[in-house]
Amino acid sequence: MEKFLMQETPEKVVALLGTALASLFMLFVVTSTNASFQGQELSFPDPFAPAKVVSMLDNAAHGYSQFVAVQLVRPGAQSYALAADNIRWVIDNSDEAILTYTGLKPLAAVDAFQTVPKPQVAGAFTSRQPAPPTSLIDSLYSFLIK
Repeated sequence: MEKFLMQETPEKVVALLGTALASLFMLFVVTSTNASFQGQELSFPDPFAPAKVVSMLDNAAHGYSQFVAVQLVRPGAQSYALAADNIRWVIDNSDEAILTYTGLKPLAAVDAFQTVPKPQVAGAFTSRQPAPPTSLIDSLYSFLIK
């Protein structure tokens, strides 16, 4: 028995840590609810209630979905659109021999690039409708800019 108490094994350490955390949690609950042997003043919130669990899962799934959309889907779609535009330009401006050599001849026959979104590049939208001037300063500013 003396040898059992003197050896520190991982199982004993984990068991003692678990017991300490459980007792600390119990003290936290008693303190937060102001509980005594006569009763408790406040109810302890149930973090595992079905409504809270579903809400937390829904919020977590929404957060992951937004992260994947911002970090992967949108940049990937823009990169794909730019690459597809460049490949379409090569197909349109190449001879049959070059298309056969590069392996792009099957893509030249299929109009697969019609559904691809246009690439978003700087200067893609250079024309804009002028806003009607609302004051003398606005009209002077728009006159000087043009």
